[in-house]
Amino acid sequence: GNTASAACCVCGGGFYGENVPSSSPTMSAEPSISAAPTGNPSISASPTDLCFDIEGWSDSGGGDCAWYGRPVGDDDYYYEENLDQFARCKIFGADYENMGFVANEACCVCGGGILPNS
Repeated sequence: GNTASAACCVCGGGFYGENVPSSSPTMSAEPSISAAPTGNPSISASPTDLCFDIEGWSDSGGGDCAWYGRPVGDDDYYYEENLDQFARCKIFGADYENMGFVANEACCVCGGGILPNS
């Protein structure tokens, strides 16, 4: 038996991302030994957070988080040469609410989404 704080995701336990156990584990006939950790761990200059988009969300016009993540292109009405890859979030991200959220709240690519343990 596990306690709620060890087993429950909402309580700070459970498994996230790559740490989810396999649904069909296998046993090795010859287990391997992992290398010892180095004495000088490095810290990433640009760490990333595990983030989840609001499941099933799309804006009131039908644009989902994948659409917001694509760069503005020649076929877009608001195309300008100087817009960066996050232009759709900047142009439309605060508008077109659906399900109580706009893209800037619902989509990781726009700075929203759900961060576990936050």
